[in-house]
Amino acid sequence: MHRKLLTPPVLEQRPPKSGRVEIRDSLSPLVLRITARGNRSFIVRARIKGQKQPIRLTYDSPAHISVLTEARTWAVETVGSCRRGVDPRRDRSSDEAAVQAAAEKQARDRFGAVADLFLEKHATANRSYAENKRIVDFYLRPGWQDRQIDEIRRPDIVARLDLIETGAFMGRDGKTYGGPVMADRVLAQLRKLMNWHATRDPDFVSPIVKGMARTKPKDRARTRVLSDDEIRLIWPHLTGTYGAVLKSLFYTAQRLGEVAQMQRDQIGADGVWEIPAVVYKGKRPQFVPLTLEAKAVVDAQPEVDGSSLVFPAQRDPSKQLANWSALKAALDAAITESRDGEPLPHWTVHDIRRTCRTLMSRARVSPDISERVLGHAIPGVAGVYDRHAYVEEKREALEALAALLDRIIHPEPANVVPLGRRAVK
Repeated sequence: MHRKLLTPPVLEQRPPKSGRVEIRDSLSPLVLRITARGNRSFIVRARIKGQKQPIRLTYDSPAHISVLTEARTWAVETVGSCRRGVDPRRDRSSDEAAVQAAAEKQARDRFGAVADLFLEKHATANRSYAENKRIVDFYLRPGWQDRQIDEIRRPDIVARLDLIETGAFMGRDGKTYGGPVMADRVLAQLRKLMNWHATRDPDFVSPIVKGMARTKPKDRARTRVLSDDEIRLIWPHLTGTYGAVLKSLFYTAQRLGEVAQMQRDQIGADGVWEIPAVVYKGKRPQFVPLTLEAKAVVDAQPEVDGSSLVFPAQRDPSKQLANWSALKAALDAAITESRDGEPLPHWTVHDIRRTCRTLMSRARVSPDISERVLGHAIPGVAGVYDRHAYVEEKREALEALAALLDRIIHPEPANVVPLGRRAVK
């Protein structure tokens, strides 16, 4: 082994024709190794105190003048450790393990990886999983997918919400999307994701704080109730599977997502439809007695082999009906056409549920029972201790609702005057 001062000409000399050449640095224990293939590395040979066989360690970076000073220091420290009886390979192994652990944590903490795990382990069982995933994929992943989640700070979130609030969020189709309400939905989903991550990583603190919402829930609350005339205009157009779903909403006062997932094996011989807790918003089973009118709608739906769904998709009966926006748009278009081009004032499918609640009040149903029909949580002690299912009370309420709907849809002719009770003389 030659001993020379390691200089650029020495480091860059031609490789040997075969084998390898090793040159010992004259200023340190560092050794330059050059192979016939031109590979250049710094190595150190030393004997650990108390051991017979020497060890050889290789510097992390390829041999180059830019790392020569650091390599010399490394060589001196390595030999010193060996003379003290310390095996530098253990420290090296610990360092490598630490580097590997840090790299794995960095990969786990990418926003995209956290979002994937959140959707898989937390949001999958949620009945709004498809919408939650759409929000994460469309509004949150762009630009954040490969960022470390702890690098996404409050100003980043505010800037993203600003973009969504103004309706200027650009989709891949070149169209813009968003609005104040959507900004709040995105914020709510991001808050859930970050809070969930904080439960798994003690070092992570969510940057989201109160006051970041763009609207107030009270301001967003809708009060739209369909009038009797509007119900009469809508009803003849409730045809096909989608029309049957909406009729079921009128007769049961349940939510669209719950009716869309209705299965025949959930309906008992007594006509009570049991909505499982796993799909119900209240996270508890809901018992809905089906009136004769509601049962007639269900029985009119053709049964498809291999599917228990009452309202399956036409193309794939194993899946529930979907594409709600297009179906609602087609219904609105049909109603508008029937009115010589005059559309109904804006209404949503969820307005049907609010309308049902109002109609039950008109039918003199007790507010307490109406709330139980809708599946709302009953506040106070009654909500905690009262475990009665109120099936018969709900049945009477829904029958009263169905009777009132029938009178609205089929009103008596204007020239029919109801006879009063004869006075007793």
